Amino acid sequence: MKLIIICVFFLFSMPFLIVGQSQKLYSLIELKSQKTYKDIEEIKKNPEKVIVLDLGDKDLKELPIEIEKCVNLQKLIVYGNQLKKLPDFLCQLKNLRFIDTYNNQLKDLPIQFSNLEHLLYLDMGNNRLKKIPDVIFGFKNLTHLFLYGNPLKNIDEKIGELKKLEELRVGKGFKILFGGNRIKKLPESIGQLTELKELHAPDTRLRYLPKSFNQLKKLEWLELANVAFTKMPDNLTELPKLRYVSFFDNFNKKEKEKLAIEKPTLKTLYDKNYEGNFWALMLAARQGNFTDVELGFSRCFKKDFITFALYSAAMYQFQNQSIGTQIGIQANSLISVGVSSGAWFNHQNTNFFIRPQVGFGKGIWSVNYNYDWLFGQNKEKLNTHSIRVSALIGFK
Repeated sequence: MKLIIICVFFLFSMPFLIVGQSQKLYSLIELKSQKTYKDIEEIKKNPEKVIVLDLGDKDLKELPIEIEKCVNLQKLIVYGNQLKKLPDFLCQLKNLRFIDTYNNQLKDLPIQFSNLEHLLYLDMGNNRLKKIPDVIFGFKNLTHLFLYGNPLKNIDEKIGELKKLEELRVGKGFKILFGGNRIKKLPESIGQLTELKELHAPDTRLRYLPKSFNQLKKLEWLELANVAFTKMPDNLTELPKLRYVSFFDNFNKKEKEKLAIEKPTLKTLYDKNYEGNFWALMLAARQGNFTDVELGFSRCFKKDFITFALYSAAMYQFQNQSIGTQIGIQANSLISVGVSSGAWFNHQNTNFFIRPQVGFGKGIWSVNYNYDWLFGQNKEKLNTHSIRVSALIGFK
C-alpha cells in the first residue's frame, strides 16, 4: 500500500519537477547551432521551445507581447527596426545571453535590465545613445559590447567594472548624420579590462591612449583609424599579444620605423584612403545658358574610392541676379551621380526644380552634366542643361 502511494505521488509530481528544472545556458558558439525562429505566429504554438528569435529588419516600432512567453529565450535579434525603447517584459527573460538591437532609435535601457545577469553579448550600435546606460555596468558576465554609431560624449569610468569584457566597439560606425560621437579620451579604468582582446574606436576624437593602457595584456586587435593622434602611442610595445593595429596615415616615417623595429610581430595598417565622417565646405559653378555659383556645407563620408556627400547650399545666377537654395546628395566613385532639389527666387517669381546629375568624380572633385526639371514661370531665364564643377573642402 505504501509503495502504491509513493508511485502515485511520484507520477503527480513529475510535471512540477520538469518545470522546476533549470534551462541549460548555451555559450555564444552553441547558440549559433540552435533553431532560429523568425515568425511570431510560429512561436505562439510552443513559446517555451524558443531559444533563438530573429525579428531583424521587420520595421517594428515595438516588440510583440508574445515574446514574454518565451521563458527560455537566450538569443534575441531585433536589428534594423524602429524601436525607441525596449519593453519591460524582456527583463523577466532571465536566460537572455545575446541581444542585438543594432540600427534602431534607442536612447536608453530600462533599469530593470539589471535582472539579465547571464547576458554575454549586447549590440546597441547605430542607436541614439548620448551616454552609456548605467544598467550596462551591472552586466558582470558581459564579454561583447558594441556601442559604435552613437552620439556618445564620453566613456564612463565605470566601464572598468566589466571585468570579463573581451570586445569593445565605440567608433562612429557608418552613419553620416546620427553617428558622430565626441569621445575625446578613454578612461583610465580601461586598464581594468584585463580580458579585453579587441578594442575598436575609429572615427573618434582620441588624441592619446591612457597610461593604464599597458595593462591590457591580452589585447590582440586595436582599431584607431581616423583619430586625432599627433604622435605614435608609446605603450603599444608593452602589449605582448597585440598583433594588429590600424591608424589613419598621419605619422612620420621615423615613428613608423621605430614601431616596426620595437614590435616586429605587429601588423600595422596605415590607411591613406579612410577619412570616415567629416564636414566640408562645398563650392560649385554651373555653366549653361547662364552662369550659376553655389556655396554651402556638406556632411561627408569617405572610404577608399567612394565619397558620399549630403549637402545644403545657396545659389546665385549672375545674368538675371537670381538667388536660390537647394539640398542634395552626391556620390563620387570615378562615376559621379547625384540629385538635388530646391527653388529659385527672381522678380517675385519662384521656380522649383529637381536636378539629377551624372558625370565623373573622384574624392572631393566632380564634373557633372545636370538637367533641371523646372516648375513655375519665366523658366526660360534659368538653366535646363548645364555642366557643373564642384569641390569639397573638408574640415574637422
